[in-house]
Amino acid sequence: MCHFDNARHAGFQHRGFGRFSRQFNPWASNIPVNVREKKDWYEIFVYAPGLSKDAFQVSLNGDALSIRFNPSDATGKEQWLHQEYVQAPFERQFLLHGKVDTSGITARYQEGVLELTLPKLPGSEGVDISVA
Repeated sequence: MCHFDNARHAGFQHRGFGRFSRQFNPWASNIPVNVREKKDWYEIFVYAPGLSKDAFQVSLNGDALSIRFNPSDATGKEQWLHQEYVQAPFERQFLLHGKVDTSGITARYQEGVLELTLPKLPGSEGVDISVA
């Protein structure tokens, strides 16, 4: 499991899907994601060029934010002479640890990047811990 936490902030974390997901869909773990913390919000960037924004599904289930991509049935039916890029379904999931105002989450897909903005809840700022 990859953690996006640091010593200053116990924020949210990425939830991996273990060995099964890599066997079922080897591309799922290769979808790059960057997470950035700002003063009042978090930003998640999912780098997924050439995909249709309508095929993305962003959902909340309890404290877990899921980002899914399911290509249309028409995708991949062409005969290719050579193919290195495959549009395969994937899912990434993040645990929010009660730090996000879920009613204010926004998402947009532009120039191959799905960008989510997650506003912080008031009072969920991290605490600085001095090292002795």
